[in-house]
Amino acid sequence: MECIKYSDSFIWFMNDNKSNSRICQILTRLLDKRYSNNNNMISTGEINYITFRNDGTISYLPNGKECIYSTDEFWGKENRQNGKAGKIIRKLFTKQSITKLGLKDTDFEAFSNTYKSTFNDDGFKFEILKNSMIPDVYDMELYEKSGSCTLQGSCMNGDSNYLDIYANCTQLRIVVITDKNGLLAGRCLLWTINEEITLCDRFYVSKDCLYHTFIDFAEKNKFWYKKNYLSYANKNVFINPDGEEITKQFRIETDTDFDYYPYIDTFSFGYDGYLTNESNNTNNTNYEYCNTDGTRYGDKDNHENEVYDDFADEWIDVDHSSYIDSGESRYRDRSTHYDNTVSIGNDTYHVNDCNIVEVDDTYYTIDSGDVAQVNGDWYLSEDVCYSEIDGEDYLLDDCVYSDSIEDYILKDDATLINGKWYHCDSEEVNNLETEEI
Repeated sequence: MECIKYSDSFIWFMNDNKSNSRICQILTRLLDKRYSNNNNMISTGEINYITFRNDGTISYLPNGKECIYSTDEFWGKENRQNGKAGKIIRKLFTKQSITKLGLKDTDFEAFSNTYKSTFNDDGFKFEILKNSMIPDVYDMELYEKSGSCTLQGSCMNGDSNYLDIYANCTQLRIVVITDKNGLLAGRCLLWTINEEITLCDRFYVSKDCLYHTFIDFAEKNKFWYKKNYLSYANKNVFINPDGEEITKQFRIETDTDFDYYPYIDTFSFGYDGYLTNESNNTNNTNYEYCNTDGTRYGDKDNHENEVYDDFADEWIDVDHSSYIDSGESRYRDRSTHYDNTVSIGNDTYHVNDCNIVEVDDTYYTIDSGDVAQVNGDWYLSEDVCYSEIDGEDYLLDDCVYSDSIEDYILKDDATLINGKWYHCDSEEVNNLETEEI
């Protein structure tokens, strides 16, 4: 049976709300493969490829429709439909699972309310501001943090005195998302490349679901946007208004002679009088805007062969440094000594990041499915089981598996009857003689 596929923004929503929505909690557990019998819990018979819509509905692919990809990673709009959140999410659950899990109409109603409130309660609105207002935006009071957001962790927050290069660039504006109280919930630089191309730079948001809101905004306005909108990486790969992935180098003619400079995510290279998104020293791209202290590489007073340790507040040898590209926003997109970092696959985390954990001398991401938490401690998932009776994770060594109920039971709560395990509170135990465990 084909697995249910969710967009990144929908997964973020479920993780953010699993503490106040039973539906989100169950779907997250299923995603992490912590139920012992997933195939009987949900069905892909009616819908799949689930994602957000900014109007509070769920977008999905109906049964029998082919998923058309606009790029290798993005689902196209062909064949998709929208529906009310509670009604659509109910289609994921089989009748058997609704009965077995004891799900009620109130659970689906609560999910729907949580889902809609993600967009509507705070009155989020978009606005495009001129370049001269960009420094003021970076000094705005921020909306409260939720999820693995990037806005609160931006290294340029409050550094408006570094932003003259933005305020004086006539090819630049800024897109802002504000809540009903005027607090800043999201921003991205908006570059005018030429008459045909307007480009959204990296998205900074206070709430993970707003990433998808930014994508919708770009698509509706026929703007290009950065494919890797979560980070500085892949500076030359974009999505055009037709949903096509384009690799392209752009050049922004603008004054670059200022006293201070920001950390620039995409157009981070250049020389006197221009910025570009791709380093090419044969064309005199001798400046690089990747410092957080108001300087740029290429000026005479820079520290050659050194990197600034953002946590120790000192320059360190580049060979002893490591760049953090993943994890919590307070650590991500910063450099530090390599002793303070952990590599998991191709991703680098700060050793104190809350998204990773060390088990048996190996580090894992907590959402990888390789590890699970029991009583506040982390273990390999292969050593953990989920008991549907108790709704809890337990160590396998502390449980027995009951073929009669197809579930795990704590040894302390289990009784053996005629060679089969039962829960000590079950009807079978009350009616029959039992054997000692």
